[in-house]
Amino acid sequence: MKKETAFIIALGALAFAAAWHFQRRAPEASRTAPPPPAPSKDEGRFTAYQAQLDALEVVDDASVLYHEREPLAVPGLGALRAIAIDSQDHLYAGGGSNLVVLSETGEVLRRLTVEGEISCLAADGRGRLYIGLGSAVHAYEADGTRTSVFEGLGDAALVTSIAATETDVFVADARARAVARYSPEGARTSTIDGRVAGDAETGFIVPSPCFDVTLGEGSVLWIVNPGHRRLEAYDFDGVRIDAWDDLSGSGIEHFCGCCNPAHIARRRDGAIVTAEKGFRRVKVYTRRGQFLGVVAGPDAFADHESTLDIAVDSRDRILVADPARMQIRVFVAPPRPRR
Repeated sequence: MKKETAFIIALGALAFAAAWHFQRRAPEASRTAPPPPAPSKDEGRFTAYQAQLDALEVVDDASVLYHEREPLAVPGLGALRAIAIDSQDHLYAGGGSNLVVLSETGEVLRRLTVEGEISCLAADGRGRLYIGLGSAVHAYEADGTRTSVFEGLGDAALVTSIAATETDVFVADARARAVARYSPEGARTSTIDGRVAGDAETGFIVPSPCFDVTLGEGSVLWIVNPGHRRLEAYDFDGVRIDAWDDLSGSGIEHFCGCCNPAHIARRRDGAIVTAEKGFRRVKVYTRRGQFLGVVAGPDAFADHESTLDIAVDSRDRILVADPARMQIRVFVAPPRPRR
């Protein structure tokens, strides 16, 4: 073979090798993309589940019983965690280590700084104030003077709610899954654990730091059993006298999620107002657990790590602590027509 012919053959082979190498390293975009995989069954189930969640955000206008008035500002607070009403309709609002007291029209009456992070509030008929501070409860006179620190809770306690009369103070401890009864001076007298003799299914189930109490009529205390999605009524000695049916479910009349309602309050007629975490619905039930209607639906509230604490004043205005807006939202029912 002549040298010229061999050179031409070698040059052709080199060109072929270079072209083959270039094709292997070409960008992915220059090649024909494979068809996308078909949606998996799991993706289809997720889409259907999300549609169900979206449906829970929708509230039928016909079920809404209240309309909103001008909200109240909470000046001087960096966070809004808890609210309470006293017998004079003074509104206490707290968050972080600061508390502000407002008149019913929103005028600032006084301020208070405490030692710790406020988790809940209550006021009795004499104007005494009780402040939950995580694992402790401190009592204050109406002028802001601290009078006592409650005993017997322990460093592991998680105080989530307080209800107070002039003679008794009830403290809900989510970690102990029990409600402790105290004197106003801070001496512990008894404990309500929700257990009924001979019934293994009783007792409070508290999967998260949502464990609320409110006073009923007479010597009655309403306690949320959040794991059972219901309320239970006890006398002050801890004897259970009533319990709602388990209201687990996705309907507007039910409580959805692992542990609801997150907060409760009582109207003058005995009806119970509830606020849920998760879908952030505020609703009203009869004292026996029959759904009456909606105060405000999920579209009224933005997402926030804190729950919606609630209170009811002497005029049955429903007050909702909105931590996202840093406001006290005010909801009122339309006047009943005269007969």
